[in-house]
Amino acid sequence: RISWTITYDGTTNYSGGITGVSFYLEPITVSDTQGNKETIFGPFFGKNVADLYEEAVNRGHLDDVFKEWNSRHSESVTKFISFLEDTAPQCVSKGVVTG
Repeated sequence: RISWTITYDGTTNYSGGITGVSFYLEPITVSDTQGNKETIFGPFFGKNVADLYEEAVNRGHLDDVFKEWNSRHSESVTKFISFLEDTAPQCVSKGVVTG
């Protein structure tokens, strides 16, 4: 699970994001285990924060945004989670699903 927040001040300012600091709207450059640079994409890449806010308010979730990310940038999902574990571990929850 990836935790996120979006707060709107009623004028033009939105705050929050995945780390409470950033929405990661732009590509992210990371280094792989050999030190090579690569570009990854977070779930809100290319999105507009106002649109994310509206979807969260109207639907109560951003499930469709995360589904789209999983299909469009599947190669970035694991790498982005690893990036968050290093930079903002409080934003990542791991668990076990049983059934």
